[in-house]
Amino acid sequence: MESKSGNSILVINNHGIYRLFCPFKAICIKQVECFKVGEELIVIAVKTSLNCKLVYVIQDKAYYHSYFIIASTAG
Repeated sequence: MESKSGNSILVINNHGIYRLFCPFKAICIKQVECFKVGEELIVIAVKTSLNCKLVYVIQDKAYYHSYFIIASTAG
């Protein structure tokens, strides 16, 4: 199956490498704008910023991925 750009990320953990498709759940670990630490959010897309950093699109706005941890797949 071919994925569209911005539709998934590769995740590496103790169990190996796998592709995580959007949407997926992420937990805020650093307060940013209106999101509180511990808040669970839905990542609708992944992109690269102008300075080549990975960003998550949440509520139609891009945020650095380092402000979040992946919780689980949505749905």
